Amino acid sequence: MLNPKLSSQEQLFISFSEAKPFRHISIDDFLVPTLAQGLLEQFPSFDPERAKNEMGQIGGKATREDVRALGPAYEAADNFFSSPEFINFLSKITGIPGLIYDPEYFGGGTHENRHGQELDVHVDFNYHRSTKLHRRLNLIVYLNPEWDESWGGNIEIHSDPRNSDQNEVTQFAPLLNRCVLFETNEYSWHGFSRIQLPADKRHLSRKSFTVYYYTKSRPENEIVPPHNTFYIQRPLPKDLKVGEPLTQEGYQIIKGLIAKRDVWLKFYQDLELRLNSEILGLRHMTSELQGIVKPPVLGYTSALVGAEGYCPDGWINQAFKGSFIAHREIQRITFRIGVASELPENTILEVTIDKASPLQVTLKRGSKMEFSISVSIPAGSTFCIEISGSNYFCPKTAGLNADDRKLLCTLESIITEH
Repeated sequence: MLNPKLSSQEQLFISFSEAKPFRHISIDDFLVPTLAQGLLEQFPSFDPERAKNEMGQIGGKATREDVRALGPAYEAADNFFSSPEFINFLSKITGIPGLIYDPEYFGGGTHENRHGQELDVHVDFNYHRSTKLHRRLNLIVYLNPEWDESWGGNIEIHSDPRNSDQNEVTQFAPLLNRCVLFETNEYSWHGFSRIQLPADKRHLSRKSFTVYYYTKSRPENEIVPPHNTFYIQRPLPKDLKVGEPLTQEGYQIIKGLIAKRDVWLKFYQDLELRLNSEILGLRHMTSELQGIVKPPVLGYTSALVGAEGYCPDGWINQAFKGSFIAHREIQRITFRIGVASELPENTILEVTIDKASPLQVTLKRGSKMEFSISVSIPAGSTFCIEISGSNYFCPKTAGLNADDRKLLCTLESIITEH
């Protein structure tokens, strides 16, 4: 299916690896001509129901993810792009091992963009919606036998769209059988400028076929929490300068940019309201759990209520306080805890029972520990246990995960003996 006249894999790897500002490559005459022509001829007609944007509005871009239903050429292409041989080829020219093809074509498949459509500069979503795999590569095959760069719609590779004065842009026209392949990360900014077709070319559209590839893991320095596609609105055109008269065309450009920003502001405001509502609900649920879940007590003793500073997953915060009732006389209380290796050295744990003199223990990182306190608690009486620490650790700060709690240790059991 690949054009046999392509450069060697070694040369393609060098071109891909040395590209700036992030790794990418443009390959002309990528597929055998018969397959490229078949993809063009069987390209689906524009369907407004498949042209809804992030705000649910019908726009000038239509997509199809059910590619195998489009015809024999798309079945053949799907078989080829998912084959071990082609995936091995991709790994060799990109240096990314363990690539995984997406049979759902989530966000991929056929893309058709009409006159007036543009794609704001963006970085892509970073995890697959259902498999949760890391998104690593975009492969785009363009299907436009007639296209002029002056019409816009050229794919653009940006170095820093947030800094319009320093931003460097590389672009490629979406010509038939041209493949643009690039890695996806938190700085792989790309998009295309507004399509401005001549009046006698308005029957044309910008067509492409896109496949995304994923991996089970990625370099640690590239891992961030899951996110959707991040867009950057385009800056003012460079020909709009201080001191120059504002033309009707320039005014319409400014008006359009402001209108787009207003739409996105409303989108993110609505998103914040929805997410904050979910966060409040989760906080309420967590609070209820903390009031219900009781610390693990063994012996003739039970916890009266959920303890302060005790989490449902067994961790305790820097300050723990719980109330208990003794069903028989208690003469000794033993604590079994787990200490994380990320906890600062020489952290002192202090245990106080009913305001008596506290027991202090120096915690040993990355270990299980056990210590006991002699007490005299009559049967039927209530008592309070307080545990505090001179320090704590935060999993998020330690680079373990997104958990931002201030944790002391795990409380595996409180054993009361009579």
